[in-house]
Amino acid sequence: MGYKELLSSIDCKFVVIIEDDFKQIEYKKERALYDITRMAIDDRRQYLSEIETVSPVLHEILSKFLSLFDKCFDKIGVWDDKIPYGDISCAFALIEGIDPELKRQIEEQYVLFEGETVQKIYEIGAKYGIGVNHPSNFDELYDDYVLSKNRAQSVRIYTDFSAETQRLFSADIEQASPECAVVCIVDNYMSGANRAKEVIEVISEKCSTTRRNIIGSIFSSKEMYEEISDKLYFEYASKEKPEELKSCIARSAYNYFISELKNETLVSMSTAFDKALKNKGIAFFLAQKARTEGASEYEIINDWIRLLATTPREDANTIKRMIRLSRVINSLEDTEELSDTDLQKLNTLEAFDYTINDYFLPVAAGDVFTNSKGEWFVLIGQDCDMARSITRTPKNALAELLPAKVRHQTEFDKWANDLRSASIYSFRKTIDAECEVLQVEYQSRQYIANEVLNLCSFNSDGQCRISLSAPLGLDQEQLIPNYMTTYYSKLQHFFNSVKTLRIHAEDAFETVIAEEYSPRLLSFVSAGRN
Repeated sequence: MGYKELLSSIDCKFVVIIEDDFKQIEYKKERALYDITRMAIDDRRQYLSEIETVSPVLHEILSKFLSLFDKCFDKIGVWDDKIPYGDISCAFALIEGIDPELKRQIEEQYVLFEGETVQKIYEIGAKYGIGVNHPSNFDELYDDYVLSKNRAQSVRIYTDFSAETQRLFSADIEQASPECAVVCIVDNYMSGANRAKEVIEVISEKCSTTRRNIIGSIFSSKEMYEEISDKLYFEYASKEKPEELKSCIARSAYNYFISELKNETLVSMSTAFDKALKNKGIAFFLAQKARTEGASEYEIINDWIRLLATTPREDANTIKRMIRLSRVINSLEDTEELSDTDLQKLNTLEAFDYTINDYFLPVAAGDVFTNSKGEWFVLIGQDCDMARSITRTPKNALAELLPAKVRHQTEFDKWANDLRSASIYSFRKTIDAECEVLQVEYQSRQYIANEVLNLCSFNSDGQCRISLSAPLGLDQEQLIPNYMTTYYSKLQHFFNSVKTLRIHAEDAFETVIAEEYSPRLLSFVSAGRN
């Protein structure tokens, strides 16, 4: 993404450059009027108002000249192709081909633009770039943005930081708004001294109470200086590497975007919590619903608040502005490489949740199990069929599992014609273990009693085990629904019955669960949810 896309994504009002390498050349009418004619409309309007205070006569002449030129401005074609840079007189022949009478009127005003005050008017225009040549390390900014269209983009150029410049600069950055950014490019070394700190102090003063939409970079060949805080983000870019300037501006814009997104998110969340506090009746209704749906009160209330926070706001323009600002991410060109470890951890957490056992959550489709033999399985089925609540129990007596293998992760290859298995990458046996591949065999099935599998919901390590006599611990009782406490007691009774059968009718019991009669039924061995 170039300067044009980057600065348009943040709705740049104008670029302010504080740099003493910019020089205004000796006055030449053809160059001065070339620059004035191409000026951004807002800049031109402001410049003309300043001219009027110096010479009402020249103001009238120039206003008429520009008004006439506007009639054929776009008809000329692409200025960079049709008119030699800096010579407005070369446009007259082109205008004659469009409208001979218009050409005559424009030339008439062109001739009249003379007088003793012209030089003063010319000097006033320096801050708008009139007659100013830019240094080569700004070529990309000018080619790709400032002069990329017939009508130039708005700029301010200051070659010192005197008291008068400070006054003008302060007024410039005051125009930054949530909708429009002001981009500042600041040279640290001017007039034999480091001045960037003074410039940053002026900006910081404007951001003292709240962050303003002011972004930019310290662009210098001398001592490194930068300002990075929660109110301002100005990185240092070396003039020896002018390509870094755009990247620094992009990171500054990204920092502002994240700051604004954070603020908007906090506002949305605060509004959501305020609504939740005022609507206790809805909270009670949802809590009752949670009991019948097999979810926890915490889970369903949390989902409700998230829904309230993401409900479209009355001010849709705020979201539109966030969407536009988010485009700056495409301009980021960080040299810092994302480590493979960080990327793999992100991939892991996107696919697997390692906290379910901590909160004694019920089993659900997609849960991964292992047993004492080192075999792995993935639970499948419809959540609605396996849900347990105060009003219902799972529809099937047996839980259905797909066998899986854990293999070493090498490459992220996919086989489109593999009809036997599916590979899930970035799997870890524990959150701190190395990345492996969970290869799920979806052409075969294994089955296990729900009573065995559900035991994992009562153990913080996910093990499918139960004490046949001890009651639930305090942690479990405080976190699981009451109907699950009741279910725990029923499970104790069930497994006590299993124990009795195994003791008093061991041969018959072993026959019933033998592989010969139940080939796809997993035996009552140590198992656990990963």
